[in-house]
Amino acid sequence: MNSNKSSLPVIDRIWSLEEMVLGKRTLKAEKGLFTLFLEVDGNARMRVDCNRAHGSYRLRKDSLSFGPLAATRAYCGGESLHDHFLQLIEATHSYKIQGDRLTLISLDGMLIFSPLG
Repeated sequence: MNSNKSSLPVIDRIWSLEEMVLGKRTLKAEKGLFTLFLEVDGNARMRVDCNRAHGSYRLRKDSLSFGPLAATRAYCGGESLHDHFLQLIEATHSYKIQGDRLTLISLDGMLIFSPLG
């Protein structure tokens, strides 16, 4: 984690998606419906609407990336952000922390999280 960005720990904390930015669109997420938990051992666990996902991650000074993810594929409804969320997670190349917000950044958009609980 970057000490010049914040002292807020990225690892070992449950993050809840607040917003998803896709191009010029910003989509709000229901609190707790999409979560991210980065374990100390390099594993990531996620709630993805009505599904679960897990995989590995690699965190360096300014970069964060995820290895292949395995996810359940139950149908969560036509309006679900499930697929967009997984696509953005898998395409993540960096992150930033501002205040209590964690932003995952990819070429396709951003995922903006806040701590859950």
